[in-house]
Amino acid sequence: MIDEIVLKALDSALRSKFRSCALYRMVLQAFGPVQPFKDLLKIEEKYRLVLAGLARRYGRPLPADEWEGQIAIPVSFVAACEEAIQLERENDRLYTSLLDRIGDPAVCRVLTRMRTVSLISHQPSFKEYLEFARFGENRAINF
Repeated sequence: MIDEIVLKALDSALRSKFRSCALYRMVLQAFGPVQPFKDLLKIEEKYRLVLAGLARRYGRPLPADEWEGQIAIPVSFVAACEEAIQLERENDRLYTSLLDRIGDPAVCRVLTRMRTVSLISHQPSFKEYLEFARFGENRAINF
């Protein structure tokens, strides 16, 4: 029987993916197919499917996606990048907290991978585009 802590970890991780996907979709709706949101949405959706698969394997019903349609459109691309960076930092803290409490190898592998991708890919990408957007904003160039 699977530990309740593992099931709650899956729920928390799925909710974090729902939130990320909702934000990235809102950014794409507001600003078009901009990077890095366009590519990173695909990765977030992939991890959402992986987490959902683990939840199904353990007989856990998926939590409701309470984020879709609940994210405000960012006022600027700069604000969108800043919000995405903050969200990635929150996800890192979440994954670290969850990894400290669970022992299920499959869930640990997925959470570790998501944390690593966030740290070495997502956060640096958002920071790079934030700097680029701020550069353009200071010169009245809209992205």
